[in-house]
Amino acid sequence: MWVPYGGASEEEILLQFGMTRRRFLERLWQVIPQSTCSEAEMHSLVAAYPRHRRGSSPIP
Repeated sequence: MWVPYGGASEEEILLQFGMTRRRFLERLWQVIPQSTCSEAEMHSLVAAYPRHRRGSSPIP
């Protein structure tokens, strides 16, 4: 829904999912490997919600 527009705002994530943006991104990248997302959908998600690994710069 929000991916074509650069992703959801922190406020929208909190309202829709009841979690911080950081937690939302952590959870998103936990479930993506088991999803049925196409390669194109994965590229869109990466563009809207960059994946940061432990030890890298913090997620805004």
